[in-house]
Amino acid sequence: MSEAKYIQPAPSSFDDAHKPKVEQLILDFRKADVELVKQELKIQAPLFEKRAEIVADVENFWFQSMVNCMAMNVYIDDADHEALSYLSGVRVERDLDDPRAATIVFSFRENPFFSDAELVKKFPLAEGAKTLEEQFNFVEETVPQKTEINWKSDDKNLCKLKPTVGGRDSDDFEPGSFFSTFFANTDTEVAGGIGHTIMVDWFPNALDFYLGEDTFDDEDFDSEEDEEDEDDEDAEIDLEAEEERPKKKTKAN
Repeated sequence: MSEAKYIQPAPSSFDDAHKPKVEQLILDFRKADVELVKQELKIQAPLFEKRAEIVADVENFWFQSMVNCMAMNVYIDDADHEALSYLSGVRVERDLDDPRAATIVFSFRENPFFSDAELVKKFPLAEGAKTLEEQFNFVEETVPQKTEINWKSDDKNLCKLKPTVGGRDSDDFEPGSFFSTFFANTDTEVAGGIGHTIMVDWFPNALDFYLGEDTFDDEDFDSEEDEEDEDDEDAEIDLEAEEERPKKKTKAN
């Protein structure tokens, strides 16, 4: 029988002498995190431009990358496939001085669905947002702006044909069309959640998703969860990180 190990509980708080120093250290770490994000964006910018040039002639690169990303795929309806097949480029614009807000631009070739060459989704900071050095939650502290889409006809208007029903936490939530759920939507949880996924997950790793190197199926996901549950049944659950996943849609061929 192995010897029991005693783990001393962490103190509930620091004494008055240490508390100001600890608070300043936490602030310094947050400032360092902001600087790291700024440097990352600065270094990656020319690489993203080079990637855009390389994949410009790759048929259906951006569309296939989207549907290979499970977090994006769940919001793509089968009816979206043809329209998204005209997708020619994606870029994410963020201010290097304050990278919290974002503008996401989808570029399209001439297509029978809408006349817009670009669909621009803006996520400005919400009024009263925290300072740059404070902890920041993109979904809670940005405001998704509605993107106006100039549909060529009602029978091509995917927002009307496949509307979004309910919010992400509602029992009857149905994403409908990606154009309805993301571009036309101003819900912070739905449109904001998709925007955050694009900004920090899909867009930076679009090449990996296209090549299938950053994907996994539900079976693998479930088996990994089961193994973790067996290893530690008493593990704490991060309620903020747990998100109910909509039903997975059919991937493109």
